[in-house]
Amino acid sequence: MPSITRQDTIKSSSLGRIADTTDAARILDKYFYFFMSLLIPVIVVYGFSFTVEKNLIHPLVPRPPLLYFHAAVFSGWLAFFILQSALVRAHNVRWHRRVGLFGVVLGVAIPVLGVCTAITMARFNALQLHSRNADSGLMVPLFDMVCFTPVCALAVWWRKKPEFHRRLVLIATCALTAAAFRRSRNGCCHLVLRGLWTC
Repeated sequence: MPSITRQDTIKSSSLGRIADTTDAARILDKYFYFFMSLLIPVIVVYGFSFTVEKNLIHPLVPRPPLLYFHAAVFSGWLAFFILQSALVRAHNVRWHRRVGLFGVVLGVAIPVLGVCTAITMARFNALQLHSRNADSGLMVPLFDMVCFTPVCALAVWWRKKPEFHRRLVLIATCALTAAAFRRSRNGCCHLVLRGLWTC
């Protein structure tokens, strides 16, 4: 029988590591976007949990109705993101494309609603809450819309190119999480935000 040399052992070990790496990459590629579709809502719920009680559910000063509509629409986008990721994971491309039409409507509504809500709340904070920093608070929501709008438009444009489309939808969704991170008291969440933006 031929003897097993040290070089053969090294080759066998290297091939094993390559196979393990390939399997890990395949699993990551298979479940990454579905996992992110679940992680992002968890982060958003966690971030807003620090302020939703006093600012939305039981505020001392009633908030404008537009704020509640804004919350419903933006929550709808997160639910849409989860559903679309689940449909892709189930290989149901037909329904994924049908539901995608609803996503286009949301994608058009979100920038308009985001800008209107930001201006309305800045005025509310200045006139009703007598906040001195109402104008500076406009920067985050308006910048979110500047980031979200072109990325979402490109995701629609490249909807027939899955590798582009799914990355762009993820980035557009990440662009909507800044408000949740700003409300979070946990500093490690900022590290997660950086990770999301590098996907």
